[in-house]
Amino acid sequence: MIPDVKYGDDGWPVMQWFGESWGAPICQHAPHAETPVGEPCDDGCGEPIRDGDQGYLVPLLREREEPVYLAHHRACWLRSIGLHE
Repeated sequence: MIPDVKYGDDGWPVMQWFGESWGAPICQHAPHAETPVGEPCDDGCGEPIRDGDQGYLVPLLREREEPVYLAHHRACWLRSIGLHE
């Protein structure tokens, strides 16, 4: 299940991470979330998030609507922004 959006001190929604820490700065500075088991990965693979997966919850901002989180596998997110594991 996708959690409610969390907001930073500046009022903007913040990215969260899930799964076991992989030692990246996001794991030290961003909120940790429960793994959204069963939610589809939003980066094209479409595979459901499984228990034990690592990844990100990225806020989607929409005009005149509350932001929501989209779940991304760690590897899928890194590929989508031009980085590789």
